[in-house]
Amino acid sequence: MQFRTQGRGALAALLMLCIGGAQAQDSWVTDDKGCKHALVGQPGATVTWTGGCVNNLAEGEGTQQWVSARGAPALAFVGTLVGGVRQGKGALLLANGSLLESEFVDGKSRGSTQLVSASGERREVKPASRPDITGKAEEVCTRMGKPDVPALDWKGRAAYRALAVVKGGRVVSIEVRALEKEIPREVQRTLVTAVQLALRERYECPGDHVFEQRFDFNYGV
Repeated sequence: MQFRTQGRGALAALLMLCIGGAQAQDSWVTDDKGCKHALVGQPGATVTWTGGCVNNLAEGEGTQQWVSARGAPALAFVGTLVGGVRQGKGALLLANGSLLESEFVDGKSRGSTQLVSASGERREVKPASRPDITGKAEEVCTRMGKPDVPALDWKGRAAYRALAVVKGGRVVSIEVRALEKEIPREVQRTLVTAVQLALRERYECPGDHVFEQRFDFNYGV
Protein backbone atom coordinates (compact mmCIF):
# COMPACT_ATOMS: atom_id res chain seq x y z
CA MET A 1 0.00 0.00 0.00
CA GLN A 2 1.45 3.38 -0.98
CA PHE A 3 0.63 6.86 0.27
CA ARG A 4 1.86 10.27 -0.77
CA THR A 5 0.91 13.91 -0.31
CA GLN A 6 1.10 16.52 -3.02
CA GLY A 7 0.80 20.28 -2.58
CA ARG A 8 -1.17 22.24 -5.16
CA GLY A 9 -1.57 25.92 -5.98
CA ALA A 10 -4.99 27.32 -5.12
CA LEU A 11 -8.59 26.86 -6.02
CA ALA A 12 -8.45 25.47 -9.54
CA ALA A 13 -6.47 22.42 -8.47
CA LEU A 14 -8.40 21.96 -5.26
CA LEU A 15 -11.82 21.73 -6.82
CA MET A 16 -10.89 20.51 -10.30
CA LEU A 17 -11.99 23.72 -11.97
CA CYS A 18 -9.38 23.75 -14.75
CA ILE A 19 -11.80 23.58 -17.67
CA GLY A 20 -10.67 24.96 -20.99
CA GLY A 21 -12.82 27.02 -23.33
CA ALA A 22 -13.29 24.20 -25.85
CA GLN A 23 -15.27 21.28 -24.43
CA ALA A 24 -15.67 17.78 -25.84
CA GLN A 25 -19.25 16.58 -26.25
CA ASP A 26 -19.05 14.35 -23.13
CA SER A 27 -17.79 17.31 -21.07
CA TRP A 28 -21.16 19.09 -21.19
CA VAL A 29 -24.11 18.56 -18.86
CA THR A 30 -27.67 19.68 -19.75
CA ASP A 31 -29.89 20.99 -16.96
CA ASP A 32 -33.66 20.57 -16.63
CA LYS A 33 -34.26 23.72 -18.74
CA GLY A 34 -32.19 22.40 -21.64
CA CYS A 35 -29.17 24.65 -20.94
CA LYS A 36 -25.71 23.15 -21.34
CA HIS A 37 -22.95 23.59 -18.74
CA ALA A 38 -19.24 22.75 -18.88
CA LEU A 39 -18.83 19.71 -16.63
CA VAL A 40 -17.30 20.34 -13.21
CA GLY A 41 -16.29 17.27 -11.20
CA GLN A 42 -17.00 13.63 -11.99
CA PRO A 43 -19.04 12.30 -14.96
CA GLY A 44 -22.63 11.51 -14.09
CA ALA A 45 -23.19 14.72 -12.14
CA THR A 46 -26.32 16.80 -12.74
CA VAL A 47 -26.81 20.56 -12.47
CA THR A 48 -29.46 23.20 -11.88
CA TRP A 49 -29.14 26.85 -12.88
CA THR A 50 -31.08 29.95 -11.86
CA GLY A 51 -29.76 32.17 -14.66
CA GLY A 52 -30.56 32.51 -18.34
CA CYS A 53 -29.95 30.41 -21.42
CA VAL A 54 -28.75 31.58 -24.84
CA ASN A 55 -28.44 29.20 -27.81
CA ASN A 56 -28.95 26.26 -25.43
CA LEU A 57 -25.96 27.36 -23.29
CA ALA A 58 -26.21 28.62 -19.71
CA GLU A 59 -25.69 32.39 -19.73
CA GLY A 60 -25.64 35.36 -17.36
CA GLU A 61 -25.64 35.71 -13.60
CA GLY A 62 -27.06 33.05 -11.34
CA THR A 63 -26.42 30.11 -9.04
CA GLN A 64 -25.11 26.83 -10.48
CA GLN A 65 -25.75 23.88 -8.16
CA TRP A 66 -24.09 20.54 -8.90
CA VAL A 67 -25.33 17.18 -7.62
CA SER A 68 -23.08 14.11 -7.70
CA ALA A 69 -23.94 10.91 -9.56
CA ARG A 70 -24.95 9.47 -6.18
CA GLY A 71 -27.47 12.27 -5.60
CA ALA A 72 -25.48 14.23 -3.02
CA PRO A 73 -25.25 18.04 -3.28
CA ALA A 74 -21.77 19.00 -4.51
CA LEU A 75 -20.35 22.38 -5.52
CA ALA A 76 -22.50 25.49 -5.73
CA PHE A 77 -21.16 28.38 -7.84
CA VAL A 78 -22.52 31.93 -7.63
CA GLY A 79 -21.42 34.15 -10.47
CA THR A 80 -21.50 34.54 -14.24
CA LEU A 81 -21.57 31.92 -16.99
CA VAL A 82 -20.75 32.76 -20.61
CA GLY A 83 -21.53 29.99 -23.09
CA GLY A 84 -21.91 27.55 -20.22
CA VAL A 85 -18.45 28.36 -18.82
CA ARG A 86 -17.53 30.34 -15.69
CA GLN A 87 -16.25 33.84 -16.41
CA GLY A 88 -15.31 36.80 -14.22
CA LYS A 89 -15.63 37.06 -10.47
CA GLY A 90 -17.41 34.21 -8.75
CA ALA A 91 -17.68 32.28 -5.51
CA LEU A 92 -17.96 28.60 -4.59
CA LEU A 93 -20.07 27.64 -1.58
CA LEU A 94 -18.51 24.95 0.62
CA ALA A 95 -20.40 22.52 2.83
CA ASN A 96 -19.39 24.35 6.01
CA GLY A 97 -20.96 27.61 4.78
CA SER A 98 -17.69 29.24 3.73
CA LEU A 99 -17.11 30.82 0.33
CA LEU A 100 -14.12 30.56 -2.01
CA GLU A 101 -13.89 33.73 -4.08
CA SER A 102 -11.80 33.90 -7.25
CA GLU A 103 -11.59 35.32 -10.77
CA PHE A 104 -12.43 32.91 -13.60
CA VAL A 105 -11.15 33.02 -17.18
CA ASP A 106 -12.54 30.40 -19.58
CA GLY A 107 -13.60 28.26 -16.63
CA LYS A 108 -10.20 28.42 -14.93
CA SER A 109 -9.47 30.12 -11.63
CA ARG A 110 -6.92 32.93 -12.05
CA GLY A 111 -5.08 35.09 -9.57
CA SER A 112 -5.58 35.03 -5.82
CA THR A 113 -8.29 33.03 -4.09
CA GLN A 114 -9.94 34.14 -0.86
CA LEU A 115 -11.67 31.97 1.72
CA VAL A 116 -14.56 33.82 3.38
CA SER A 117 -15.91 32.14 6.51
CA ALA A 118 -19.58 32.06 7.43
CA SER A 119 -18.81 34.81 9.96
CA GLY A 120 -17.24 37.02 7.27
CA GLU A 121 -13.56 36.44 8.13
CA ARG A 122 -11.41 36.60 4.97
CA ARG A 123 -8.13 34.76 4.31
CA GLU A 124 -5.99 34.04 1.26
CA VAL A 125 -5.74 30.40 0.17
CA LYS A 126 -2.13 29.19 -0.08
CA PRO A 127 -0.70 25.91 -1.40
CA ALA A 128 1.01 23.62 1.09
CA SER A 129 4.17 24.23 -0.94
CA ARG A 130 4.92 26.53 -3.86
CA PRO A 131 7.83 26.40 -6.35
CA ASP A 132 10.26 29.30 -6.45
CA ILE A 133 11.84 30.50 -9.72
CA THR A 134 14.34 27.61 -9.65
CA GLY A 135 11.55 25.05 -9.37
CA LYS A 136 12.46 24.12 -5.81
CA ALA A 137 9.48 23.81 -3.48
CA GLU A 138 9.27 26.36 -0.68
CA GLU A 139 7.37 24.76 2.19
CA VAL A 140 4.77 26.97 3.84
CA CYS A 141 5.03 24.84 6.99
CA THR A 142 7.89 22.92 8.52
CA ARG A 143 5.99 19.70 9.07
CA MET A 144 3.25 18.02 7.05
CA GLY A 145 1.77 15.17 9.06
CA LYS A 146 0.95 12.07 7.03
CA PRO A 147 -2.15 10.02 7.77
CA ASP A 148 -1.95 6.57 9.28
CA VAL A 149 -2.65 4.06 6.53
CA PRO A 150 -5.79 2.14 7.50
CA ALA A 151 -5.90 -1.62 6.90
CA LEU A 152 -8.60 -2.18 4.27
CA ASP A 153 -9.86 -5.28 2.47
CA TRP A 154 -9.99 -3.31 -0.79
CA LYS A 155 -7.87 -2.74 -3.88
CA GLY A 156 -7.79 0.52 -5.78
CA ARG A 157 -6.64 4.13 -5.79
CA ALA A 158 -8.16 6.99 -3.85
CA ALA A 159 -7.29 10.69 -3.90
CA TYR A 160 -8.51 13.60 -1.80
CA ARG A 161 -8.00 17.34 -1.58
CA ALA A 162 -8.18 19.04 1.79
CA LEU A 163 -8.70 22.73 2.42
CA ALA A 164 -7.61 23.61 5.95
CA VAL A 165 -7.84 26.76 8.06
CA VAL A 166 -4.96 27.25 10.52
CA LYS A 167 -5.18 29.51 13.57
CA GLY A 168 -2.37 29.85 16.09
CA GLY A 169 -0.43 27.12 14.30
CA ARG A 170 -3.19 24.52 14.53
CA VAL A 171 -5.76 23.33 12.03
CA VAL A 172 -9.22 24.41 13.17
CA SER A 173 -11.34 23.67 10.07
CA ILE A 174 -11.03 21.07 7.29
CA GLU A 175 -12.96 20.54 4.05
CA VAL A 176 -12.09 17.19 2.37
CA ARG A 177 -13.24 16.30 -1.14
CA ALA A 178 -12.86 12.95 -2.92
CA LEU A 179 -11.31 13.07 -6.40
CA GLU A 180 -12.07 9.50 -7.41
CA LYS A 181 -15.48 8.05 -8.19
CA GLU A 182 -16.98 4.63 -7.41
CA ILE A 183 -15.10 4.10 -4.15
CA PRO A 184 -17.08 2.05 -1.59
CA ARG A 185 -18.72 4.27 1.00
CA GLU A 186 -17.03 2.60 3.97
CA VAL A 187 -13.60 2.91 2.32
CA GLN A 188 -14.31 6.57 1.57
CA ARG A 189 -15.34 7.26 5.16
CA THR A 190 -12.24 5.52 6.58
CA LEU A 191 -9.76 7.38 4.36
CA VAL A 192 -11.39 10.78 4.86
CA THR A 193 -11.21 10.23 8.62
CA ALA A 194 -7.50 9.35 8.32
CA VAL A 195 -6.83 12.58 6.42
CA GLN A 196 -8.77 14.67 8.93
CA LEU A 197 -6.97 13.14 11.92
CA ALA A 198 -3.55 13.67 10.35
CA LEU A 199 -4.23 17.33 9.67
CA ARG A 200 -5.76 18.04 13.07
CA GLU A 201 -3.23 16.13 15.19
CA ARG A 202 0.05 16.27 13.23
CA TYR A 203 0.13 19.43 11.16
CA GLU A 204 2.43 22.03 12.70
CA CYS A 205 2.77 25.51 11.24
CA PRO A 206 3.13 28.92 12.90
CA GLY A 207 0.61 31.70 12.40
CA ASP A 208 -2.84 31.97 10.84
CA HIS A 209 -3.45 30.99 7.22
CA VAL A 210 -5.39 28.74 4.83
CA PHE A 211 -3.76 25.98 2.78
CA GLU A 212 -4.68 23.06 0.53
CA GLN A 213 -3.12 19.62 0.23
CA ARG A 214 -3.66 16.55 -1.93
CA PHE A 215 -3.54 13.04 -0.46
CA ASP A 216 -3.15 9.90 -2.62
CA PHE A 217 -3.70 6.31 -1.46
CA ASN A 218 -2.80 3.22 -3.50
CA TYR A 219 -4.03 -0.17 -2.30
CA GLY A 220 -2.42 -2.94 -4.32
CA VAL A 221 -2.80 -1.33 -7.76
